[in-house]
Amino acid sequence: EAGERGAMAESPSAAAPPAMRASREETRFLFVANAGPKLGDTESALRDVFGAFGDVEDVRVPDRAIAQCLVTMRTRDAARAAREATHKRPCRALGNRALWVTFARDPTDANPKGSRSGRRNEVGAFVLDDAAARVAAARA
Repeated sequence: EAGERGAMAESPSAAAPPAMRASREETRFLFVANAGPKLGDTESALRDVFGAFGDVEDVRVPDRAIAQCLVTMRTRDAARAAREATHKRPCRALGNRALWVTFARDPTDANPKGSRSGRRNEVGAFVLDDAAARVAAARA
């Protein structure tokens, strides 16, 4: 386990669950790798670390078996400040581990702008998939 604590994958977002997809744009959502309950970090400790840069609305750990979480800041400015201060830098409050912090897409956005979700129909033509309709139907 000691090796896990110090090691950091080259691109942790590659293995991220769908709710934690990276964003090319600055958002108020931060994907944080090399942190979380798997490494002994509490959600309260994560909230304290990122709270130093602005109001934290939420800390989500979608899979407690991996060292990743999603931190939702109240504003983009706070998220930007948190990312600039923590990305690839040791964090004393979390065992001096370097965190991998990137902007994430809104986890509630079922079909983000620019997403090309779809399928091929019976004649091989590509048909766009209405993910929002599927999500609404599944919740009904």
